[in-house]
Amino acid sequence: MKNLIGTLFIFGASLVNAGDFLLIGETLPTSVLSVQSADQLPENSQRYATPLGVTSRCFQAAEFLILSDNSTGAGYEITTIAPEHATCMKIDSTHSPFTNTAGMHLGMAKAQVLDILKAPNATDDSTLLYNRDTLVNGKAANEQTWVDVEFKGDALQRLKVFASVTK
Repeated sequence: MKNLIGTLFIFGASLVNAGDFLLIGETLPTSVLSVQSADQLPENSQRYATPLGVTSRCFQAAEFLILSDNSTGAGYEITTIAPEHATCMKIDSTHSPFTNTAGMHLGMAKAQVLDILKAPNATDDSTLLYNRDTLVNGKAANEQTWVDVEFKGDALQRLKVFASVTK
């Protein structure tokens, strides 16, 4: 897979449809990686694990915020759909609507979302992959960020981001 990705970048593609996802030849703005005020959420000890080894915590206000992590990375999901097999901690609506530090939130117009994500050709339900080689503590590593976006009409209905670094 890494060779395929390297090959795609050699051809200078800024947006490549590679099967189930779009490979973005741009660097994702770091402001997309975190949720505003996530550090101010109450402690939620109701963690649950997925079969892929991701541990998550769910918060429910007007919408749902799921914070996830594993040994290689971390991410979040903002959605109106309750997650299956999870108990979400109800919190007051002062934390909602959930917004990432880039200002993205549910209900945001599709053109604005795709402009921030540097993916003007994405479809209504897209998985975007931002991939780059980097150095971590002087050693070669691969940084991948998966972004799932779903729209209903012109409005963002679901945003899921997970970033990982593998050495």
